[in-house]
Amino acid sequence: MTQTLPKASEKYLRHYAETEASLCLQLDAVEARRYVLVIPAYREEIAFIERLSTREDAGDISLVLVVNEPDSDTPGSDNDALLAQLYARSELHETCQHLQLLMLGDLQILLIKRCRPEQALAKDQSVGLARKIGSDVACALIYNTKVACQWIYSSDADAYLPEDYFSAATSNTASAIVYNFEHICAGDLVGSATSIYQRCLYYFREQLQLAGSPYAFHTLGSCLAIAARHYCQARGFPKRSAGEDFYLLNKLAKLGSIAQLNSVNIRIEARYSDRVPFGTGPAVSKIARQLESGETPSYYAPEIFQELRSLLDHQESIWNRAQSVTNEIAQVKAVSTRDCLAELSGKTQAALLDLGFDTFMNKRMAEDRTLEAFERSFHIWFDAFRTLKFIHFMQNHYYSAVSIEEIF
Repeated sequence: MTQTLPKASEKYLRHYAETEASLCLQLDAVEARRYVLVIPAYREEIAFIERLSTREDAGDISLVLVVNEPDSDTPGSDNDALLAQLYARSELHETCQHLQLLMLGDLQILLIKRCRPEQALAKDQSVGLARKIGSDVACALIYNTKVACQWIYSSDADAYLPEDYFSAATSNTASAIVYNFEHICAGDLVGSATSIYQRCLYYFREQLQLAGSPYAFHTLGSCLAIAARHYCQARGFPKRSAGEDFYLLNKLAKLGSIAQLNSVNIRIEARYSDRVPFGTGPAVSKIARQLESGETPSYYAPEIFQELRSLLDHQESIWNRAQSVTNEIAQVKAVSTRDCLAELSGKTQAALLDLGFDTFMNKRMAEDRTLEAFERSFHIWFDAFRTLKFIHFMQNHYYSAVSIEEIF
C-alpha cells in the first residue's frame, strides 16, 4: 500500500476483498481521479455511460463498471450488446485478465467482466457480489491514492445523477449517505405503478421517522455513498441476489450515522425489471398487475407504526421494570420479560417474544449497567432487520394491509 491504512481497512483488503481489488492495481495506466463511482450492469444499454461521459466533471471520475450475469443465464446474453457498444465508442488502454481500462471522452472506465462462460456470478449472489466487486475495487483505488475522495459512490444504470451529485457528499462525516430520489414516470401502466411504489417508500421512511427509529432511511443501491473505512469495517456488500443495500446499510448504521441528503435528487427511470427476486422491480410489477385487474394496491397499516413508536418510547420503562424485578430475585437470568413489557400492548409483547426478546433481555441485564448502555444495546439488537420483522409480524397477526387510498 502507498499510504497508511486504518487497521480494519487493511485487514479487509488483505483477507476479505474480492480478487479484482488486487487485479485493478496491476493496471499501470490507471490515472488518479477525484471520485470513484460503482455501477453494476446486467442487460443494460450504453446510454447511462454516455450520460456520465458528457458531464462537466467527467474528467474527475473513475467509473468502476461491473458487467455481470448469473450463471443461470445462457451464453450470449444481452450484455454482449452493451460490451459491443462500449468497445465501439471508447478507447481500450490496458487489459489484466477480465479487467480492462477504457476511456470514453474524459471518463475513465475500469470495466470488470463477470459474464459467462468463465466469470459468471452464482445466481444466489449476483447483484450483491457485483456491487461488492466494484466497491472493493473502489476501496483499493482510494487506498492506493488513485482516488482522492474517500467516498464510494454507488448507483445503477437507470439513475440520472445531478450535477452536484459528487460534491454534495464530500464534507459529510457519516458512515453512509442516502440521496433523495424521484422516479421518472410516464402516464402508462409502469409509470402509474412506479409512482405508487415511490409513495409507499417515502411513507415507510416517514413512518419510521415518526416512530423514532434510528433506521429511518431509504435502502436503494442506486442512491448511496459509503465512507470507505466504514465499508471495510462492515466487510463490504453481502453476496446476495437482492437486498444487499438494505443489509449493508443495516451494518453501517451501527458503525456511524446514516445521513439523508435531502438537497440532492437522483432521478430514476420507471421501468419493469426482473433482475432481482424482490425489491423495486418485482414490487412495481405486482402493483401494475393489481392496477390492470382493477384492484387497489395496499400497504402497511398506520397502526403498526403506532405500535412501533410505543415500543421505542418505552425503552426506559422496560429498563426500569427490569431493574425493579432483578432487585427482588436472586438471579438475573430469572427476569420475566412480560414483567418488563407490562406497559406495552399485548400485540407488541407477542411480536417481541417472537423476535427472541427473552434471550436479548437476559443477556443485557447481565451485561448492561446503565440505561444509556441498555438503549445502545437495544438499537443494535432491534435493528433495521428486526424492525422489518416486527412490522411483518404485526401485519400477519393483527393489522392487515390497508388500501393506499386510506394511507395517501
